[in-house]
Amino acid sequence: MQCAAESAPSSPACGDASPLATAQHESKTEASEEVLESAAGGPGDRSWGSDVSTTPPRSAATAATPDPVRPHPEEDTVGSASPSPQQTPEQGCRTTGSTDPSLASDQLSRSAPVQGEDKPKKKKKKAKPVVLNVASVSYDVISEVALERGWTLSEAVDEAKYASNLYWVDTIHISQHFSKLQPWQRINHFPGMSELARKSRMARNLARMEKAFPKEYKFHPKTWVLPDDMTSFKTNFDSQGRSRQMFILKPDQGTQGRGIFLTRNLDDRIMGMEGSAVAQKYLKNPMLIEGKKFDIRLYVLITSCRPLRVYLYKDGLVRLCTKDYEPPAADCTDEAGWAKAHLTNYAINKKSKDFVDGEDGTSGSKRSLKWFMRWVAEEYGQDQADKMWGRISGVCVKLLIAGLAQLVREYDAVWPLSKRDNAASQCFELLGIDVMIDEKLKPWLLEVNHLPSFKTDSPIDYTIKKALMQDTFELLKLSGGDAKQYRSQASSKARERLQATVVTASEAMDCGAAQELLKVEQEIKRRQTRGGASTDPEGMRRLQTRAVFLEKKAGKEREAAARRAVPAAEEAEAPPEADSQEVLGDYELVYPIVDREGDDIAKRERLRERYGNLVEASVGQQCSSIARLLSRSGPRAASPSPAGRPP
Repeated sequence: MQCAAESAPSSPACGDASPLATAQHESKTEASEEVLESAAGGPGDRSWGSDVSTTPPRSAATAATPDPVRPHPEEDTVGSASPSPQQTPEQGCRTTGSTDPSLASDQLSRSAPVQGEDKPKKKKKKAKPVVLNVASVSYDVISEVALERGWTLSEAVDEAKYASNLYWVDTIHISQHFSKLQPWQRINHFPGMSELARKSRMARNLARMEKAFPKEYKFHPKTWVLPDDMTSFKTNFDSQGRSRQMFILKPDQGTQGRGIFLTRNLDDRIMGMEGSAVAQKYLKNPMLIEGKKFDIRLYVLITSCRPLRVYLYKDGLVRLCTKDYEPPAADCTDEAGWAKAHLTNYAINKKSKDFVDGEDGTSGSKRSLKWFMRWVAEEYGQDQADKMWGRISGVCVKLLIAGLAQLVREYDAVWPLSKRDNAASQCFELLGIDVMIDEKLKPWLLEVNHLPSFKTDSPIDYTIKKALMQDTFELLKLSGGDAKQYRSQASSKARERLQATVVTASEAMDCGAAQELLKVEQEIKRRQTRGGASTDPEGMRRLQTRAVFLEKKAGKEREAAARRAVPAAEEAEAPPEADSQEVLGDYELVYPIVDREGDDIAKRERLRERYGNLVEASVGQQCSSIARLLSRSGPRAASPSPAGRPP
């Protein structure tokens, strides 16, 4: 019986095929399959059904050679002239590769790709997640927002084992992390921020700037640092130690309202204070909400100090006292009474029975800044509300300018310009700045917190602080591939510097001292070969002396050329241009001053000039004060040392 007799009568019989006929048959089969494949548009990916292996078909020559790793599924049947007992003759022909067009078409119909069907795409590599180190995190909302963004949390202390993209530190032990940071890592604190967070240092910096710019820095109550300014502070009191002015005294490093008291008397509480403290004139005409005194917690994000870049969050917390405001008495001794009417600290008022926990931020003892701005617009008009917000922005920017010189100096001390490969800042800081508004809508700076609380005790806390963290992380533009990208950029820069150094050094060899040295060495060699050294020893000595001089000079020229090839540190430090597609959320860029549609151009330029003058003066004053300090502590004449001791 012949296989496929109706369709291919000339094909050889499967049962009695000679070796030559079998070879010719396999050759014709291969050619027939190539023709059919070209007509079908290519071989494509094939599925051979459950009874046949999914290994793609091979040519006759390839099939005849056993696979050294895995035997071909048809290895036992290809080349067999007769079907196995379990096979029908038709199955045997199919196994050996019959040229029957109907069978071949059936195979192609199952193997050829369907028209319009997409080929399977390669799976994209999953982006590497950002790693947030939470070993020093104290608040759950930070970890919660990070996880919602798909970040990975790490509690590793040893970064050699697990590198994080971001360190978030909520403890006072901050400086120990700076030296461990890799160039691609970031931390949520600047070295030197204590210049503004410590009450005494902030007062010194603001007083220094107020002396140069009295109109610009009238947003901070008159302050004395005790005990250093005790002599000046005593002038506010009469011979009996009494004053008409009410003063508020705060410990320099006190928090949550601890140790604060009001007084008009120079009594033992002041004279017996331990440690540093500040005394301020008490603001007696505050704005009131429903008869109660309040302050505002602002959130300010600094993403860079070189150059300075500041964002102000357009939401925050309005914290009300729990008792109605009354002008303070001569002697505030009833702490339970006066504290809850005059101190706006949440830690004090939350213990009061009159504390109301508002859920939506429009009522209660704690409300949202957005609600407050709407309330001011309704009570005083939108123009007045806009002016007040502009003054609040100015207070935040001028405050940071006052401490800018110290921030830059300490940042450069930790990450010197000469060793800094990354133009992006490795630090950012989210400050909590407390201000009070008086009855004339003027903001007054109270204090700065570089470790603000992110506790979410109430619904309004949770809503505002979670949104704040979401916008902060979005603005930082962190990526899990920061380390890889940095290494790639650093490698490219190193190759460029090396190439520029080699080229510049080789160019230096073609001119100047190197070129003259080459001529002198050639003359010395010529005289030595022709015997001129013996006939003119004096001339030979002069040439050798000249060669030594030129060799030193050429070495200096090569070093100078190599230094010129390396980019200046200031150029490497220049940050990238501002991103026009920056996602700010509820943040507002308040410094530097950028162009916005609808702004008053003349007003914007005046503000730009004012801030520029303040920055220049702040840095200049700091540098001149350091110069004066160094000149005072210059070298002194050596005093005679005691006998028997070296000077």
